[in-house]
Amino acid sequence: MTDSTLRHFLRDDELTPAEQAEVLALAADIKANPFKHRPLQGPKTVATIYDKPTLRTQSSFAAGIAELGGHPMLVDGSLAGIGVRESVADVARVLGRQASAIVWRTYEQTRIEQMAAYAGVPIVNALTDEFHPCQLLADLLTIQEHKGALKGLTATFLGDAACNMGNSWALAAATAGIHVRFGAPEGCAPDADVLAKAEHIAAHTGGSVAVTTDASEAVRDADVLITDTWVSMGKEDEAAERIAIFSPYALTAELVALGKPDAIVLHCLPAYRGKEIAADVIDGPQSVVWDEAENRRHAQKAILTFLMEHRAGSSDGGGASGDEGEPPPAHHRPRQHPAGPFADRTGRAPGRPGCPGHPGDVVARPGLPGCDQGPTRWWPRVRDPGGGRRSPPRRACRECCCPDATGPIVRRTPGECGGQCQSGRPQDAAGSCSVPRRCDRQVRLL
Repeated sequence: MTDSTLRHFLRDDELTPAEQAEVLALAADIKANPFKHRPLQGPKTVATIYDKPTLRTQSSFAAGIAELGGHPMLVDGSLAGIGVRESVADVARVLGRQASAIVWRTYEQTRIEQMAAYAGVPIVNALTDEFHPCQLLADLLTIQEHKGALKGLTATFLGDAACNMGNSWALAAATAGIHVRFGAPEGCAPDADVLAKAEHIAAHTGGSVAVTTDASEAVRDADVLITDTWVSMGKEDEAAERIAIFSPYALTAELVALGKPDAIVLHCLPAYRGKEIAADVIDGPQSVVWDEAENRRHAQKAILTFLMEHRAGSSDGGGASGDEGEPPPAHHRPRQHPAGPFADRTGRAPGRPGCPGHPGDVVARPGLPGCDQGPTRWWPRVRDPGGGRRSPPRRACRECCCPDATGPIVRRTPGECGGQCQSGRPQDAAGSCSVPRRCDRQVRLL
């Protein structure tokens, strides 16, 4: 059975409303029973990469991975030189062979999307410039602990909403059916495309999304009050200007009083008392900031467990050969990436469903030259449908077996792909064989 259900957690809307609720329920169970779930037992290795300063992210992932039975392998992003010394794609290919999952805290969202495209293992976004989905799972878990059901609550994000936290709050709150408001200066709202997506989600969950420049109106009768630093990483040279712009949006005791009497206060930290939040607010009785910080561990354990168990459910033995079932809903299918020279070595382009599943595998004996360097012998493990006899070794050309493949990446035998390679060698400069692009069996390299 093909691994067509490999899932990643790159942004908040990767989870459907039902899946988000499932992950939050799992996080609550994990918090109550820290060693009950052991999807990384072995231990399996999870690569953790930190390109940005970190305290909560690194400590919570390291502790959480260990509690799940795994080994957190710290990869120094500056030493690896990801995207500089080596391409993201090449790093992904390397780490995908060393780890069962990859956690990355980095800059542009495109970097982590590239990692997901080529690694072949679940990727978790531990923060990018555009999104911070693990933080939002922790925030929602914290709200659920203090408020019960999420649906129908009103949450206000105050300050600089044109940031990863603003974008993630828009998507995650809409998914949960929360009425989310953003109180921010003109031009400091979440990304327009993100807001449009959040509004679309909210239309189906009963939530809503609103943006206002009036701080008082934004917080009025809110159940949850959220803020974040005004000077994000990389914007330190704009500190004086940003403080002047955002000062009217500081979360003070006066603004907190406009929310509901039992409103709770969140801040993802680090916090700068006297700037985006008053000391008597973050250290006051309505603050749940320290619960929020602790819940990073439980929420992240839950999303790792969800991703690993989801993948395990699609492994060999998970269903009858050729019985693919219904495709997953479009809103949570793996992202589609074109096949070609960067297809992975299972015969699938990254993030795509694999070739059609059929009985048996064809396994290459390593150590022999590729078709582009001369004939390559294979030892098929496929039993003949008639007599169940193992076939003799055959020559093969080096080519991806997916129907729309264009690059000479994964080897195949002529018999499995419905045609013949002339002398077992490629027939054009691209290294393609002159045979129909059809794959009867999944091909896996050892």
